[in-house]
Amino acid sequence: MKRVLIIEDDEVVAGIYRNKLTEEGHQVEVATDGETGLRRILESRPDTVLLDLILPKLTGVELIRKVRQEHGLVRMPILVFSNSHMTSMLQEAWKAGATKCLSKASTSPQQVLDTIRELLDSTSIPFLATRAAARQTAAAASMPGAPSALGEVRAQFLNDLPLTLSNLRTLHRGLSKAENESTRFRTLQDLFERVHSLATAASVAELPSLTRVAEGFAALLLEFEKPENLNTSTLRTIANTIDFLGFVVENGLVLLDEDLSDATILVVDDEPISRRAVRLALEKGKLRSICVADPKSALQIAEENHFDLIVLDVSMPGMSGFDLCTAIRALPNGQGSPTVIFVTGLNDLESRVKSTVSGGVDFIGKPFLYPELALKVLCYVLRGRFTQAREKKRRLNSTIAPRRTVEA
Repeated sequence: MKRVLIIEDDEVVAGIYRNKLTEEGHQVEVATDGETGLRRILESRPDTVLLDLILPKLTGVELIRKVRQEHGLVRMPILVFSNSHMTSMLQEAWKAGATKCLSKASTSPQQVLDTIRELLDSTSIPFLATRAAARQTAAAASMPGAPSALGEVRAQFLNDLPLTLSNLRTLHRGLSKAENESTRFRTLQDLFERVHSLATAASVAELPSLTRVAEGFAALLLEFEKPENLNTSTLRTIANTIDFLGFVVENGLVLLDEDLSDATILVVDDEPISRRAVRLALEKGKLRSICVADPKSALQIAEENHFDLIVLDVSMPGMSGFDLCTAIRALPNGQGSPTVIFVTGLNDLESRVKSTVSGGVDFIGKPFLYPELALKVLCYVLRGRFTQAREKKRRLNSTIAPRRTVEA
Protein backbone atom coordinates (compact mmCIF):
# COMPACT_ATOMS: atom_id res chain seq x y z
CA MET A 1 0.00 0.00 0.00
CA LYS A 2 1.47 3.34 -1.07
CA ARG A 3 1.23 6.40 1.16
CA VAL A 4 0.18 9.71 -0.38
CA LEU A 5 0.15 13.02 1.46
CA ILE A 6 -2.06 15.79 0.06
CA ILE A 7 -1.14 19.28 1.28
CA GLU A 8 -4.03 21.51 0.17
CA ASP A 9 -6.02 24.11 2.12
CA ASP A 10 -9.11 23.70 -0.11
CA GLU A 11 -11.10 20.91 1.52
CA VAL A 12 -13.17 20.23 -1.59
CA VAL A 13 -10.14 19.68 -3.80
CA ALA A 14 -8.32 17.65 -1.13
CA GLY A 15 -11.41 15.51 -0.60
CA ILE A 16 -11.76 14.69 -4.30
CA TYR A 17 -8.21 13.41 -4.66
CA ARG A 18 -8.23 11.68 -1.28
CA ASN A 19 -11.34 9.70 -2.21
CA LYS A 20 -10.02 8.78 -5.66
CA LEU A 21 -6.63 7.62 -4.36
CA THR A 22 -8.22 5.73 -1.47
CA GLU A 23 -10.43 3.85 -3.95
CA GLU A 24 -7.26 2.76 -5.73
CA GLY A 25 -5.93 1.22 -2.52
CA HIS A 26 -3.57 3.95 -1.32
CA GLN A 27 -3.23 5.23 2.21
CA VAL A 28 -3.97 8.95 2.01
CA GLU A 29 -3.45 11.74 4.52
CA VAL A 30 -4.45 15.40 4.17
CA ALA A 31 -2.78 18.46 5.67
CA THR A 32 -4.43 21.86 5.29
CA ASP A 33 -1.40 24.06 6.03
CA GLY A 34 2.30 24.05 5.27
CA GLU A 35 3.57 23.51 8.80
CA THR A 36 1.33 20.48 9.37
CA GLY A 37 2.29 19.13 5.96
CA LEU A 38 6.00 19.41 6.73
CA ARG A 39 5.52 17.66 10.07
CA ARG A 40 3.60 14.80 8.43
CA ILE A 41 6.36 14.38 5.82
CA LEU A 42 9.07 14.16 8.46
CA GLU A 43 7.04 11.74 10.60
CA SER A 44 5.51 9.36 8.04
CA ARG A 45 7.84 9.69 5.01
CA PRO A 46 5.07 9.33 2.36
CA ASP A 47 5.76 7.80 -1.05
CA THR A 48 4.43 10.86 -2.89
CA VAL A 49 3.26 14.36 -1.98
CA LEU A 50 0.60 16.40 -3.85
CA LEU A 51 1.33 20.01 -2.93
CA ASP A 52 -0.37 23.36 -3.45
CA LEU A 53 1.88 26.44 -3.28
CA ILE A 54 -0.43 28.96 -1.62
CA LEU A 55 -0.79 27.59 1.91
CA PRO A 56 -1.29 29.03 5.41
CA LYS A 57 1.67 29.15 7.83
CA LEU A 58 4.27 27.86 5.36
CA THR A 59 4.24 28.23 1.57
CA GLY A 60 4.73 25.27 -0.73
CA VAL A 61 8.10 26.61 -1.92
CA GLU A 62 9.39 26.96 1.65
CA LEU A 63 8.15 23.45 2.44
CA ILE A 64 9.99 21.94 -0.54
CA ARG A 65 13.23 23.64 0.50
CA LYS A 66 12.99 22.27 4.04
CA VAL A 67 12.15 18.76 2.81
CA ARG A 68 15.10 18.66 0.41
CA GLN A 69 17.43 19.54 3.27
CA GLU A 70 16.44 16.37 5.12
CA HIS A 71 18.55 13.24 4.69
CA GLY A 72 16.57 10.53 2.91
CA LEU A 73 13.99 12.90 1.40
CA VAL A 74 16.03 14.27 -1.47
CA ARG A 75 14.36 11.97 -4.01
CA MET A 76 10.85 11.81 -2.54
CA PRO A 77 8.42 12.71 -5.38
CA ILE A 78 6.72 16.07 -4.84
CA LEU A 79 4.00 16.96 -7.35
CA VAL A 80 3.19 20.67 -7.32
CA PHE A 81 -0.38 21.41 -8.41
CA SER A 82 -1.09 25.12 -8.37
CA ASN A 83 -2.35 28.08 -10.36
CA SER A 84 -0.59 28.94 -13.63
CA HIS A 85 -0.59 32.72 -13.07
CA MET A 86 2.00 32.38 -10.29
CA THR A 87 4.87 31.97 -12.75
CA SER A 88 7.57 33.16 -10.34
CA MET A 89 6.39 30.80 -7.61
CA LEU A 90 6.32 27.86 -10.00
CA GLN A 91 9.88 28.67 -11.05
CA GLU A 92 10.92 28.83 -7.39
CA ALA A 93 9.22 25.47 -6.80
CA TRP A 94 11.26 23.92 -9.61
CA LYS A 95 14.47 25.39 -8.21
CA ALA A 96 13.62 24.22 -4.69
CA GLY A 97 13.29 20.62 -5.89
CA ALA A 98 9.74 19.92 -7.08
CA THR A 99 9.58 16.67 -9.06
CA LYS A 100 6.87 17.94 -11.38
CA CYS A 101 4.63 21.03 -11.65
CA LEU A 102 1.09 21.01 -13.04
CA SER A 103 -1.25 23.94 -13.70
CA LYS A 104 -4.73 23.81 -12.18
CA ALA A 105 -6.05 25.76 -15.17
CA SER A 106 -4.90 23.34 -17.85
CA THR A 107 -4.76 19.97 -16.07
CA SER A 108 -7.80 17.75 -15.57
CA PRO A 109 -8.27 15.69 -12.37
CA GLN A 110 -7.66 12.53 -14.38
CA GLN A 111 -4.30 13.86 -15.56
CA VAL A 112 -3.34 14.66 -11.97
CA LEU A 113 -4.24 11.13 -10.87
CA ASP A 114 -2.31 9.64 -13.78
CA THR A 115 0.75 11.68 -12.82
CA ILE A 116 0.51 10.54 -9.20
CA ARG A 117 0.34 6.92 -10.38
CA GLU A 118 3.44 7.43 -12.52
CA LEU A 119 5.34 8.90 -9.58
CA LEU A 120 4.24 6.07 -7.31
CA ASP A 121 5.19 3.44 -9.88
CA SER A 122 8.60 5.01 -10.40
CA THR A 123 9.60 4.70 -6.74
CA SER A 124 9.18 0.93 -6.32
CA ILE A 125 7.59 -2.21 -7.82
CA PRO A 126 3.91 -1.51 -8.57
CA PHE A 127 1.26 -3.35 -6.59
CA LEU A 128 -0.63 -5.46 -9.12
CA ALA A 129 -3.73 -5.59 -6.96
CA THR A 130 -3.81 -1.79 -6.75
CA ARG A 131 -3.47 -1.45 -10.51
CA ALA A 132 -6.22 -4.02 -11.05
CA ALA A 133 -8.47 -2.13 -8.64
CA ALA A 134 -7.82 1.06 -10.57
CA ARG A 135 -8.81 -0.63 -13.83
CA GLN A 136 -11.97 -2.01 -12.22
CA THR A 137 -12.87 1.44 -10.89
CA ALA A 138 -12.38 3.01 -14.32
CA ALA A 139 -14.43 0.28 -15.97
CA ALA A 140 -17.25 0.69 -13.44
CA ALA A 141 -17.31 4.44 -14.01
CA SER A 142 -17.75 3.92 -17.74
CA MET A 143 -20.68 1.49 -17.41
CA PRO A 144 -24.13 2.71 -18.51
CA GLY A 145 -26.00 4.22 -15.60
CA ALA A 146 -22.86 4.73 -13.52
CA PRO A 147 -22.72 8.11 -11.73
CA SER A 148 -20.44 10.67 -13.37
CA ALA A 149 -17.68 11.88 -11.06
CA LEU A 150 -17.30 15.04 -13.15
CA GLY A 151 -21.06 15.56 -13.06
CA GLU A 152 -21.03 15.34 -9.26
CA VAL A 153 -18.13 17.79 -9.01
CA ARG A 154 -19.85 20.25 -11.33
CA ALA A 155 -23.13 19.91 -9.44
CA GLN A 156 -21.34 20.77 -6.20
CA PHE A 157 -19.58 23.69 -7.91
CA LEU A 158 -22.87 25.07 -9.25
CA ASN A 159 -24.48 24.65 -5.84
CA ASP A 160 -21.69 26.58 -4.08
CA LEU A 161 -21.23 29.31 -6.70
CA PRO A 162 -24.08 31.69 -5.68
CA LEU A 163 -22.80 31.79 -2.08
CA THR A 164 -19.24 32.29 -3.30
CA LEU A 165 -20.41 35.19 -5.46
CA SER A 166 -22.29 36.73 -2.54
CA ASN A 167 -19.17 36.50 -0.36
CA LEU A 168 -17.06 38.16 -3.06
CA ARG A 169 -19.51 41.05 -3.30
CA THR A 170 -19.52 41.47 0.48
CA LEU A 171 -15.72 41.51 0.58
CA HIS A 172 -15.56 44.08 -2.24
CA ARG A 173 -17.91 46.37 -0.33
CA GLY A 174 -15.76 45.93 2.77
CA LEU A 175 -12.63 46.68 0.76
CA SER A 176 -14.15 49.89 -0.62
CA LYS A 177 -15.10 51.06 2.89
CA ALA A 178 -11.94 49.94 4.71
CA GLU A 179 -10.87 52.75 7.05
CA ASN A 180 -7.30 51.66 7.73
CA GLU A 181 -4.44 49.67 6.21
CA SER A 182 -4.85 46.72 8.58
CA THR A 183 -8.53 46.20 7.70
CA ARG A 184 -7.79 46.61 3.99
CA PHE A 185 -5.00 43.98 4.18
CA ARG A 186 -7.18 41.42 5.99
CA THR A 187 -10.02 41.95 3.51
CA LEU A 188 -7.68 41.59 0.54
CA GLN A 189 -6.22 38.40 2.00
CA ASP A 190 -9.70 36.94 2.50
CA LEU A 191 -10.73 38.00 -1.01
CA PHE A 192 -7.62 36.39 -2.53
CA GLU A 193 -8.17 33.12 -0.67
CA ARG A 194 -11.77 32.90 -1.87
CA VAL A 195 -10.85 33.73 -5.49
CA HIS A 196 -7.96 31.25 -5.32
CA SER A 197 -10.42 28.62 -4.07
CA LEU A 198 -12.84 29.52 -6.88
CA ALA A 199 -10.08 29.05 -9.47
CA THR A 200 -9.24 25.66 -7.99
CA ALA A 201 -12.85 24.51 -7.89
CA ALA A 202 -13.50 25.67 -11.47
CA SER A 203 -10.42 23.80 -12.63
CA VAL A 204 -11.46 20.58 -10.90
CA ALA A 205 -14.93 20.98 -12.46
CA GLU A 206 -13.18 21.33 -15.84
CA LEU A 207 -14.59 24.78 -16.65
CA PRO A 208 -11.70 26.46 -18.52
CA SER A 209 -13.31 29.87 -19.10
CA LEU A 210 -14.22 30.41 -15.46
CA THR A 211 -10.85 29.03 -14.37
CA ARG A 212 -9.13 31.52 -16.64
CA VAL A 213 -11.10 34.45 -15.22
CA ALA A 214 -10.61 33.36 -11.60
CA GLU A 215 -6.87 32.87 -12.11
CA GLY A 216 -6.58 36.30 -13.72
CA PHE A 217 -8.56 37.73 -10.79
CA ALA A 218 -6.19 36.09 -8.31
CA ALA A 219 -3.19 37.42 -10.25
CA LEU A 220 -4.55 40.97 -9.94
CA LEU A 221 -5.14 40.56 -6.20
CA LEU A 222 -1.52 39.48 -5.76
CA GLU A 223 -0.50 42.90 -7.08
CA PHE A 224 -1.96 44.51 -3.97
CA GLU A 225 0.95 43.37 -1.85
CA LYS A 226 2.02 46.90 -2.80
CA PRO A 227 -0.71 49.13 -1.23
CA GLU A 228 -0.24 51.87 -3.83
CA ASN A 229 -1.56 49.48 -6.51
CA LEU A 230 -5.01 49.54 -4.92
CA ASN A 231 -6.83 52.57 -6.33
CA THR A 232 -10.15 53.64 -7.81
CA SER A 233 -9.38 51.94 -11.12
CA THR A 234 -8.44 48.58 -9.59
CA LEU A 235 -11.43 48.65 -7.25
CA ARG A 236 -13.66 49.22 -10.27
CA THR A 237 -12.01 46.30 -12.08
CA ILE A 238 -12.64 44.05 -9.07
CA ALA A 239 -16.30 45.11 -9.10
CA ASN A 240 -16.57 44.54 -12.87
CA THR A 241 -15.08 41.05 -12.55
CA ILE A 242 -17.54 40.10 -9.82
CA ASP A 243 -20.35 41.54 -11.97
CA PHE A 244 -19.18 39.38 -14.88
CA LEU A 245 -19.30 36.27 -12.68
CA GLY A 246 -22.80 37.33 -11.62
CA PHE A 247 -23.81 37.71 -15.27
CA VAL A 248 -22.58 34.19 -15.98
CA VAL A 249 -24.49 32.73 -13.03
CA GLU A 250 -27.73 34.67 -13.54
CA ASN A 251 -27.92 33.74 -17.23
CA GLY A 252 -27.14 30.07 -16.69
CA LEU A 253 -23.89 30.27 -18.67
CA VAL A 254 -21.58 28.64 -16.10
CA LEU A 255 -21.04 25.46 -18.13
CA LEU A 256 -20.52 27.39 -21.36
CA ASP A 257 -16.95 27.47 -22.61
CA GLU A 258 -15.38 29.60 -25.31
CA ASP A 259 -12.24 29.02 -27.36
CA LEU A 260 -10.61 32.45 -27.47
CA SER A 261 -7.73 31.42 -29.72
CA ASP A 262 -9.32 33.44 -32.54
CA ALA A 263 -10.20 36.46 -30.38
CA THR A 264 -8.50 39.63 -31.64
CA ILE A 265 -8.07 43.00 -29.92
CA LEU A 266 -7.39 46.25 -31.83
CA VAL A 267 -5.04 48.58 -29.92
CA VAL A 268 -4.83 52.23 -31.04
CA ASP A 269 -2.21 54.46 -29.41
CA ASP A 270 0.26 56.87 -30.98
CA GLU A 271 2.88 56.28 -28.27
CA PRO A 272 5.13 53.24 -28.99
CA ILE A 273 5.82 52.55 -25.31
CA SER A 274 2.12 52.60 -24.46
CA ARG A 275 1.26 50.31 -27.38
CA ARG A 276 3.92 47.85 -26.27
CA ALA A 277 2.64 47.93 -22.68
CA VAL A 278 -0.92 47.17 -23.78
CA ARG A 279 0.28 44.39 -26.09
CA LEU A 280 2.35 42.76 -23.33
CA ALA A 281 -0.57 42.96 -20.91
CA LEU A 282 -2.84 41.24 -23.42
CA GLU A 283 -0.21 38.59 -24.10
CA LYS A 284 -0.15 37.80 -20.37
CA GLY A 285 -3.87 37.21 -20.70
CA LYS A 286 -3.20 34.96 -23.73
CA LEU A 287 -5.07 37.35 -26.01
CA ARG A 288 -3.97 38.31 -29.53
CA SER A 289 -3.77 41.98 -30.55
CA ILE A 290 -3.17 44.21 -33.58
CA CYS A 291 -1.51 47.52 -32.70
CA VAL A 292 -1.97 50.71 -34.74
CA ALA A 293 -0.45 54.16 -34.19
CA ASP A 294 -2.65 56.27 -36.50
CA PRO A 295 -6.35 56.64 -35.54
CA LYS A 296 -7.48 57.25 -39.15
CA SER A 297 -5.80 54.02 -40.28
CA ALA A 298 -7.39 52.29 -37.30
CA LEU A 299 -10.85 53.44 -38.46
CA GLN A 300 -10.29 51.87 -41.86
CA ILE A 301 -9.05 48.64 -40.28
CA ALA A 302 -12.07 48.53 -37.97
CA GLU A 303 -14.36 49.02 -40.98
CA GLU A 304 -12.82 46.10 -42.87
CA ASN A 305 -12.31 43.64 -40.00
CA HIS A 306 -14.11 42.26 -36.99
CA PHE A 307 -12.57 42.71 -33.53
CA ASP A 308 -13.78 41.35 -30.22
CA LEU A 309 -12.65 44.49 -28.43
CA ILE A 310 -10.85 47.79 -29.11
CA VAL A 311 -8.44 49.55 -26.74
CA LEU A 312 -8.13 53.29 -27.42
CA ASP A 313 -5.90 56.07 -26.22
CA VAL A 314 -7.56 59.51 -26.00
CA SER A 315 -4.94 62.13 -26.92
CA MET A 316 -3.81 61.30 -30.46
CA PRO A 317 -2.88 63.53 -33.44
CA GLY A 318 -5.46 63.97 -36.20
CA MET A 319 -8.34 62.35 -34.31
CA SER A 320 -8.94 61.92 -30.59
CA GLY A 321 -9.88 58.59 -29.14
CA PHE A 322 -13.35 59.93 -28.34
CA ASP A 323 -13.91 60.94 -31.98
CA LEU A 324 -12.54 57.61 -33.19
CA CYS A 325 -14.89 55.72 -30.89
CA THR A 326 -17.86 57.74 -32.17
CA ALA A 327 -16.80 57.05 -35.78
CA ILE A 328 -16.45 53.30 -35.08
CA ARG A 329 -19.92 53.25 -33.56
CA ALA A 330 -21.25 54.87 -36.75
CA LEU A 331 -19.89 52.04 -38.92
CA PRO A 332 -22.41 49.49 -40.21
CA ASN A 333 -20.80 46.79 -38.05
CA GLY A 334 -20.01 49.13 -35.15
CA GLN A 335 -23.32 49.28 -33.33
CA GLY A 336 -23.10 47.36 -30.06
CA SER A 337 -19.89 45.60 -31.07
CA PRO A 338 -17.01 45.60 -30.57
CA THR A 339 -16.56 46.72 -26.99
CA VAL A 340 -14.34 49.81 -26.55
CA ILE A 341 -12.10 50.42 -23.53
CA PHE A 342 -10.16 53.66 -23.11
CA VAL A 343 -6.64 53.43 -21.69
CA THR A 344 -5.34 56.96 -21.16
CA GLY A 345 -3.41 59.31 -18.93
CA LEU A 346 -6.53 61.51 -18.68
CA ASN A 347 -8.26 60.46 -15.48
CA ASP A 348 -10.58 63.41 -14.80
CA LEU A 349 -14.36 63.27 -14.53
CA GLU A 350 -14.92 65.13 -17.82
CA SER A 351 -12.84 62.56 -19.73
CA ARG A 352 -14.77 59.72 -18.12
CA VAL A 353 -18.06 61.30 -19.18
CA LYS A 354 -16.79 61.79 -22.75
CA SER A 355 -15.64 58.16 -22.92
CA THR A 356 -19.16 57.00 -22.08
CA VAL A 357 -20.90 59.48 -24.41
CA SER A 358 -18.67 58.45 -27.34
CA GLY A 359 -19.57 54.78 -26.85
CA GLY A 360 -16.87 53.39 -24.56
CA VAL A 361 -17.83 50.88 -21.90
CA ASP A 362 -14.84 51.24 -19.57
CA PHE A 363 -11.88 53.43 -18.69
CA ILE A 364 -8.39 52.67 -17.27
CA GLY A 365 -5.92 55.38 -16.36
CA LYS A 366 -2.21 55.19 -17.16
CA PRO A 367 -0.01 53.79 -15.76
CA PHE A 368 -1.97 50.55 -15.43
CA LEU A 369 -1.28 47.11 -13.98
CA TYR A 370 -0.80 44.43 -16.62
CA PRO A 371 -3.03 41.91 -14.79
CA GLU A 372 -5.76 44.55 -14.46
CA LEU A 373 -5.98 45.28 -18.18
CA ALA A 374 -5.68 41.59 -19.09
CA LEU A 375 -8.48 40.64 -16.68
CA LYS A 376 -10.76 43.48 -17.76
CA VAL A 377 -10.37 42.66 -21.46
CA LEU A 378 -10.82 38.92 -20.82
CA CYS A 379 -14.11 39.50 -18.98
CA TYR A 380 -15.49 41.78 -21.72
CA VAL A 381 -14.47 39.41 -24.51
CA LEU A 382 -16.03 36.42 -22.74
CA ARG A 383 -19.18 38.42 -21.96
CA GLY A 384 -19.50 39.25 -25.66
CA ARG A 385 -18.97 35.64 -26.72
CA PHE A 386 -21.35 34.31 -24.07
CA THR A 387 -24.01 36.88 -25.04
CA GLN A 388 -23.72 35.88 -28.70
CA ALA A 389 -24.05 32.21 -27.80
CA ARG A 390 -27.12 32.92 -25.65
CA GLU A 391 -28.78 34.99 -28.39
CA LYS A 392 -28.00 32.35 -31.00
CA LYS A 393 -29.63 29.71 -28.83
CA ARG A 394 -32.66 31.96 -28.23
CA ARG A 395 -33.12 32.57 -31.98
CA LEU A 396 -32.77 28.87 -32.69
CA ASN A 397 -35.43 28.03 -30.13
CA SER A 398 -37.76 30.69 -31.51
CA THR A 399 -37.55 29.18 -35.02
CA ILE A 400 -38.70 25.80 -33.79
CA ALA A 401 -42.46 25.88 -34.23
CA PRO A 402 -44.47 24.23 -31.44
CA ARG A 403 -46.19 21.02 -32.38
CA ARG A 404 -49.86 21.29 -33.16
CA THR A 405 -52.30 18.95 -31.59
CA VAL A 406 -54.49 17.41 -34.30
CA GLU A 407 -57.92 16.42 -33.09
CA ALA A 408 -59.60 13.44 -34.70
